[in-house]
Formats: sequence, structure tokens, C-alpha cells
Amino acid sequence: MSIILALAVFLFLNSTDEQATREVMEIEDNGIASQLKKENEELQRVLTSILPKEQKIMYENTYRLDDDRYFSAKTLSLLDVLDKGKTINFTKPYSDNHYKRPMYDSSWRDFYFRHWLYLPDKITDAHHRMFIFPFGGSSIFDFIGQQGISPLSVDYHSHINLLIYNFQVEAIKHYDNQVALIGKPRREGLQVITMIQDDLLDEGVSKKDLLFQLATPKGYEIDYIVGQVRNYNDMMEEIKKNTVSQTCIHVSIHKTIEELEQDNMDLKKDLSYYIPMDQQVVITNQNCRPPIDNMPSKSLDMASVKAQGTPIEYGIMYQNTAFKRPIYDPIWKTTIQQNGTLVPYQICQNMHNLFVLPTNPEEQILYLQSLSIHDKINLDASKDRYILLFNFQPEQILQYEQQIIILGTPTRKGAYILSLHQDNLSSHKEYMIQLVTPDLMEVDYILLK
Repeated sequence: MSIILALAVFLFLNSTDEQATREVMEIEDNGIASQLKKENEELQRVLTSILPKEQKIMYENTYRLDDDRYFSAKTLSLLDVLDKGKTINFTKPYSDNHYKRPMYDSSWRDFYFRHWLYLPDKITDAHHRMFIFPFGGSSIFDFIGQQGISPLSVDYHSHINLLIYNFQVEAIKHYDNQVALIGKPRREGLQVITMIQDDLLDEGVSKKDLLFQLATPKGYEIDYIVGQVRNYNDMMEEIKKNTVSQTCIHVSIHKTIEELEQDNMDLKKDLSYYIPMDQQVVITNQNCRPPIDNMPSKSLDMASVKAQGTPIEYGIMYQNTAFKRPIYDPIWKTTIQQNGTLVPYQICQNMHNLFVLPTNPEEQILYLQSLSIHDKINLDASKDRYILLFNFQPEQILQYEQQIIILGTPTRKGAYILSLHQDNLSSHKEYMIQLVTPDLMEVDYILLK
């Protein structure tokens, strides 16, 4: 009897241990499953925050205004503004001549729910060098974060504040509806320019839309933006209205750990096509265009090249003066495999207006697609090299040693493909090509190898 009792006790204790073990394993499995589910939902939300829901070509508002607002005020040529305008005092609360503009910042992923990763917005920003600080704490937080810059101390109430990349402002003129910020384009750098709003308003006017333009010394436009100047009370009302709400997508699923792990790997793989998966990373514009130190060592200033350079013939293989660069094109997704992560790649491409086309015909097609050139263009790379220009009207090409300058006028739209005969490119292994205004200001540059 005692043996039977002992056996019963043993079986009971053993079954209790097994049950406890199963319960512990179930708790651990539930913990792992819960963690995986939570991470997968987060990855899914990040992934869906990058692209627009409607897959169509998108363009930015002409004057970079929200809610379909339009700037209809009368404007003059920049030369007239420079000639007739009143000099405006300004300060530079921040200036860094060696600042490298970010193409990607991992903090954008952390704040995806505030639209910091939304590709059309990133491309809109990439098209421009000049930005106006918004009003209000929430919108300022988003503005600074989306630009990838450190917080700055500026007066948001009595002043209008502009963030300017790759341009050195030397003077400001105001005439009627226009404000010209006169200076020189640069390959790098960051400036914050601040002006007293009352200096830009006529007496008795409470608010006014103005066209702000980055201008070279001879009046060639490098960038533009429309902004509103207003009095203190209007500003405070705007700050009260500026709020941002978080939107999230809730995903409710019941899957095994194995299925959740597979989903996790798939989501990370899909996301890796769009953004770097490193937790802490900042990619600057220097990563997609060689720094100044890598330029040909014999490069001269533009005045010397213009004086000593030889005109070279070029062909126009493609011309579309109405071409407008999109802020989103569904075809970009098809070029991900060839070009790496989509977001930093497209931001880099859209920060520049000058490109050298590949010599391989198949690569040419893919490259043009990645730049939203959909027209079929016949190019013979066996005889010529091809240069693609956006927002620039070429007028003359000069060559001196390893340096080639394309003289012309910056425009707000347009696309050209120029051909350069291989015979003009046989003396050196690489050439520096520059887009240059008639007053000898560099707009963009690239290496041809």
C-alpha cells in the first residue's frame, strides 16, 4: 500500500513539474511572440509611412505653399530688385561654411509618425537650398528634425528666419513683393539669416506674402520660396493653430513564433530597400558627390577658365524646357535594386542638377528612369559622353585642361541631355564639369571619368 502511495505521490509531483514547465514555456513564448508582434507592427508602420498611398507622379506646389495657396503678386526681374531695392539689415545667428547637408538621418525613422520619412516631402526639400522657419513649438520641432539640424536659438516672433544651405548671403535688397538675398553659391555650408519683419512691411500693413530669392551678384536666381511676414498678434495666433497629431495603424494578428519571426525578417528586408537599417547613422551629401579634395588638382577659378578655355562643340540630344522634376515617381521603386536604399539615393539625386550618364545602354535607361526621364532617347555611347542638366539652360561650353564649364542660366524647370565627343575627353582620365552662371557662379559640379 505504501509503495502504491509513494508511486502516486511521485506521479503527481512529476506531472505538476511538467505542467509548471509547460506554463513557464508558454509564458516565455507569449513574451517572445508579444515582442515580435509589437516590433513587426512598428516596422510595418515605418514602411507604410515612406511612400504615398496613391502611386502616381507627384509635383510640388509652384511656390512651395500649403493648401493649394498661390502667389499672384506682381514681380520684377532680379536685376530690377537689385537696382531699385532698399537695403535690409540682417543678422546671422548661425553660420558654418563647412556644414555637410544630410541626405539621411536615422532620427527620421524614429519620428516616422510625424512624417519625417515621407518621401515626397524629402524630395521637395532636396530640390531647394532655402527654407523659412515656421511658427510655433511643434512645427519648429518638426522643421529642425526633418532638416536634420541641431536646435537653434532665433526669435520666431518679431523676425523672419531663413535656413540656407550651400549659399553665402552677403547683402539683402527688398523691393515691393520681392526680397533678394544676394551672395555666392557654395558646395557646402549652412547659414541662418534673420530679418525684422517690420522692415519688410509698409506702414499699416499687418501681413504680406513675399517672394524670397537667392540671387547671384548679377541677378541670377538660385532658389526661391514664398513666405508671409506678419505682426506679433498674427504670429501668436498661428502658433496656437500649429499642432501635429500622431497617427498610427493598429495591426491585430494571431500567428506562431515561427510565422512572426519570418514576418520580422521580411519586413526588415523590405524596409532595407528604402532606408539604412543602422540604428544611428547620418549620411551627408558628400557621400554621393566627391568632396572638393577629390576634384582634379589643376582646376582653376571660373574667370580663368573663361579667359583661357577653348569652346568645344556639343550636341543637344534631348530638350524639354517644360520638364518639371517630380517629388515622387512610382518608377523609382523599380530602380531600388540597382541604386541601393531608395530614400537617401533619391534625396541625393534631387539635390543636384548635373549628371553624367552611364556608357552602358541598359544602365543608361535605368539611370534615366531613376531621374524620371520617361522619353525614349537614342544615345550612342561609343562616340560620345552624355551630360544631363535640370533647371539650367546651356549657352556655351568651355574646356581648359581637366576642367569643363557649361555656361548658362538657371531656370525653374527644364531638362537637357548634351553630347560631348570622346575626342575632347581623351587627354585625361577624369574631368570636372561645372554648371556656371554668366557672372561665373558655380551652380553644380560633377566628375566625369
